[in-house]
Amino acid sequence: MTDYPALRLDHILIHNGLGSVRSVKTLLRNHIICVNGVRNTDGRVLVSPTKDIVELDGKALELHNDVYLMMNKPQNTVCTTLSDRHKTVFDLIDEKYRSIKGLGKLHSVGRLDADTEGFALLTTNGNFSHRLTSPETHVTKTYLVYLRDKVDEKQKIEYSEKAKVGIAMAAEKKAKEALAKPAVLEWIAENEEYTACKLTISEGKFHQVKRMFLALGNEVVFLKRLAIGSLYLDERLKVGEYRELSADELALLL
Repeated sequence: MTDYPALRLDHILIHNGLGSVRSVKTLLRNHIICVNGVRNTDGRVLVSPTKDIVELDGKALELHNDVYLMMNKPQNTVCTTLSDRHKTVFDLIDEKYRSIKGLGKLHSVGRLDADTEGFALLTTNGNFSHRLTSPETHVTKTYLVYLRDKVDEKQKIEYSEKAKVGIAMAAEKKAKEALAKPAVLEWIAENEEYTACKLTISEGKFHQVKRMFLALGNEVVFLKRLAIGSLYLDERLKVGEYRELSADELALLL
């Protein structure tokens, strides 16, 4: 697995199932924890789970880095663990990533609809996942969109201006009417079959991209996530393939 940058000792202990924030503080205070043979009581010390030796009361701990995977998600797959109608992204993942002792459960960071393909991010780090999906952090997601109806130059300007200020979306299923936050719309290609664009949003409401274009009087016929924040999907990944994030890629998200 990838050797990620060193993390705080207390964070590593928590992520590897040694306790909660409070209980790990107690662990550091009341037990003998050594890093590379030197006793340590400061949870802020930086440690590499793969390079450093951490001992608890004389016994070496088996520590692991959290898992961070980039997948080029296929259509007709879902990001849930179980489905009676579709394959799940976890059906495509090797067992070695799904059952690492001590780490949290591998899960999807947010969800892509079954018919949406592209960049799916999976991790065992719940705090990392929460930070990326929290409305307060405003992490952007960029999508490639093909539209059913042709959009002329005047309409492109109108669409873009409305996206800049926020598009009012109609209710759909359990999702109430909502005003989408300002978004960036970039027109990139056009042929006889469709008009294509890139849409960058900073939230993830239910069917948001589809509902935004429905509100504009058009319909999405193809949707692919290209990027999360400033990290773009590796174009070398074929549909259905995945790989670990590099340390540099993880740093872009952190």
